[in-house]
Amino acid sequence: MKLVRSQMHNAVSSAPNIDRILEESHNTPFTHKISNAIISDPGKLRIEYFNGSSDPKGHLKSFIISVARAQFRPEERDAGLCHLFVEHLKGPALDWFSRLEGNSVDSFQELSTLFLKQYSVLIDPGTSDADLWSLSHQPNEPLRDFLAKFRSTLAKVEGINDVAALSALKKALWYKSEFRKELNLSKQIT
Repeated sequence: MKLVRSQMHNAVSSAPNIDRILEESHNTPFTHKISNAIISDPGKLRIEYFNGSSDPKGHLKSFIISVARAQFRPEERDAGLCHLFVEHLKGPALDWFSRLEGNSVDSFQELSTLFLKQYSVLIDPGTSDADLWSLSHQPNEPLRDFLAKFRSTLAKVEGINDVAALSALKKALWYKSEFRKELNLSKQIT
């Protein structure tokens, strides 16, 4: 009987904690404009979840591309983006969102700015043209494999023109490569 009373006491004494947890779960950082917006069904979308352990810039790009097909009316688009974005946060990322100050987020622009600031340390710094110039084709490396690596690096470099890319390719190729000889003999434009 004492055990039952003890368990009942524990259940009753934890009720304030339950009430506090329920109250916290109903608080939202969204302003009334966003949280009370009536949003139509955006259609079937495939959006990846973000848990706070990957590149936030990549996640935001992927999200924007995924919701481009959403069928929001113009007046509900901003609120719809906010709600969809938060629905696809989980784990530590969802905890971060729930800790934001109440009534502090009034647009998707504000939400995405706060998101990128929070996870800025995880942003991939990208690839520079120096990474392209540092590649080198090894004597026993198949040309096909090297060109795949070169193309992959080139795709990540922003703002490099074709002349510079071809120069980097010529420099990177093994000096006895038949392909290098061919590049030096003929004029390339791309």
